[in-house]
Amino acid sequence: MFSQTKAITTVAFMTLVEKGLVVIDDPVSKYFPEIPNQVVTKVNSMEIVF
Repeated sequence: MFSQTKAITTVAFMTLVEKGLVVIDDPVSKYFPEIPNQVVTKVNSMEIVF
């Protein structure tokens, strides 16, 4: 199940990028402020999708 959802998540994410609603290099904490910056300092949006 998890591998099947990767394709759907990637298409949805890239659609948001095309619309200018998400920037690939933004830190995850920008979109999920409840996650402390120190937890996601090295992780950007693109790394989560792929």
